[in-house]
Amino acid sequence: MALITKVTGVKSVLRNLRAVDLASRSRVGIGLKKAGLHIQRKAQQLTPVKEGLLRNSAFTRAFGSGDKTQVYVGFTKKYAVFVHEVPARHKGKTRDKFLEIPLKEEQGEVLNIIGQEVSIR
Repeated sequence: MALITKVTGVKSVLRNLRAVDLASRSRVGIGLKKAGLHIQRKAQQLTPVKEGLLRNSAFTRAFGSGDKTQVYVGFTKKYAVFVHEVPARHKGKTRDKFLEIPLKEEQGEVLNIIGQEVSIR
């Protein structure tokens, strides 16, 4: 079972960018990839660690280009969904919902990362 969460606000940013020149629009994909890596790093910081296998299985993949880019952030270990969804006692800052929380808390930063990339000329 896959858990998919979307960051809101990206569609409105993309809608505004369609009015911007092609060079800037092509940089959106780069910004989305950087934003995905940012979410991955934040998620890894919260990922429970026993042997490090789950944390090390994190990935960010981008498909498409420009403002048509889709970015996926996740974990390849089959038990990732179980650890993510089941509340348990974790050591330090690690916890359940280790991917969902950064997606919610970092929405503003995701939009900033994309915006910064687009404004680079």
